[in-house]
Amino acid sequence: MKGYHYTSYANWVGIQNEGLLPAPIGHQNILEISSETVGSWLFEYRQDAEALFGMLIDRFATQGQAWRYMELEVDFSITDCLKALHEEDTLKLTHLGVCGNWVYHWKEPIIVVSKPIPVCQITLLRTFNLQRAIHNMGDSIW
Repeated sequence: MKGYHYTSYANWVGIQNEGLLPAPIGHQNILEISSETVGSWLFEYRQDAEALFGMLIDRFATQGQAWRYMELEVDFSITDCLKALHEEDTLKLTHLGVCGNWVYHWKEPIIVVSKPIPVCQITLLRTFNLQRAIHNMGDSIW
């Protein structure tokens, strides 16, 4: 299966060496079950347009104000995903992404892979440079 992960350039440097390692998951539905759940958060679908823009702005505002972000395509096995309690099925989660009153993700399907994902299963698709985008936008306005 394939999923999509968005991360800062600094994290990408580490991912290129170590792969995508499970980290604490702060999703509300998971926190109700356990505050110690770890995994890699993947979107089921590539983000575009408003959803992509909202997510990048949110990451900039909440995760250390990095300017460069990477879009990664991740190959994984469904058997490596977080499982629902007392069920054989993969735990299905959705994401609500908001910035003030603006909703850029509504029930966006996500996947949590609970095992490390090796470098050979990760492909860099795109790089986003927010600083360059703002600079270029300014050139076209003025």
